Amino acid sequence: MGVVSNSRSEESVRGMLRATGIEEFFRVVVSSGTEGVAKPDPEIFRRAVARWPYPSRSAFTSETSRTPTRRRRDRPAFVRCGCTATAGGSGRPP
Repeated sequence: MGVVSNSRSEESVRGMLRATGIEEFFRVVVSSGTEGVAKPDPEIFRRAVARWPYPSRSAFTSETSRTPTRRRRDRPAFVRCGCTATAGGSGRPP
């Protein structure tokens, strides 16, 4: 899996993943703070896809932002990169 996050740094995202014991499951972590470009700019998704070791069509998103506006804003940029977007999530743990 991979993460594209509007966050301070890649290391801060990796730290959160590590703290929850799931870092090993994420091959790609892209942070706006590290990259200098943020969602919804398609460039941040392009950078993630460039690091994704599989065809871009195999990448998908299940946006879990609690804000419907953010889900509507980010999904089109992701799809423009040749990826698949799901309907979205609630932002709450299952």
